[in-house]
Amino acid sequence: MPRSRAANFAPLWCFHAWRVNMPGLLVISVVLFLSASENLRVAVTVPPQARSMTIPVSMKLPNSPALKSGMQWQLSEGLVHIPAQVEGASLRFLLPVSASKAEVRRTLVLEQVSGDNKPMFTLKEAEAKYLRVFEGDMPVLTYNFGMILKPGVPEDRRRSSYVHPLYAPDGTLLTDDFPADHLHHRGLSWMWPNVEVGAEHHSLWDIRGIK
Repeated sequence: MPRSRAANFAPLWCFHAWRVNMPGLLVISVVLFLSASENLRVAVTVPPQARSMTIPVSMKLPNSPALKSGMQWQLSEGLVHIPAQVEGASLRFLLPVSASKAEVRRTLVLEQVSGDNKPMFTLKEAEAKYLRVFEGDMPVLTYNFGMILKPGVPEDRRRSSYVHPLYAPDGTLLTDDFPADHLHHRGLSWMWPNVEVGAEHHSLWDIRGIK
């Protein structure tokens, strides 16, 4: 006779995510557990807080052949569905948190999205310097990890590590690269304008003194 499973749930992993919420620190508790129905569930406890926000969460998963990378997953709570990513032994998702004067507790069920279960996004590397992201046949963005220089542009404008092109869901191009009036501007990027290495001063923003 098979052994019955206890009605209460034993936590498998605990993960605490935090984010600054001025003037204090917001700490949420996220616990992964296995329910009696064999479903993986995520229990979230959020303390009272004054404003709404979205918190990135990453936590370990149990070793199970059913939890496959590359499939489409979601965390569900009634009619609310939060897209989730299963990658190796990790579960990642963006948790929306609403302002509340009282502590909020939620239980989300991890489930596979029905359908053909093809990966939502595909990655294709090109010319050893571009990483292109597609949703189906539609381009989403290109990450330029190699050194990039537009023909006819001075050599000192060569750069790397930025996103261009970036497209809207309808295919509209959202970014530019090497605009004629500001050759150092590049797509979606993050650069420090003041970088000191020893006694030397550099600028990643307008590419002065450094690559």
